Amino acid sequence: MTAENRPATGAEALEMLKQGNARYVDSLTSTDEYMQRRPELVKDQNPLAIILGCSDARVPVEIVFDQGL
Repeated sequence: MTAENRPATGAEALEMLKQGNARYVDSLTSTDEYMQRRPELVKDQNPLAIILGCSDARVPVEIVFDQGL
């Protein structure tokens, strides 16, 4: 998530997460762009949200919400 496309409100962030989860449920998730985004993420981070997850979870939250790194 870059600063330019970051949601302005918590409600917008929640809506983005819900849309991503709907894509995950429908098996329509985005392609894996993690390696391409690594150099961008090394410079700075602009998280959409903070989500508390379980370290023992079988599916990481970034996949469940189709948000990537």
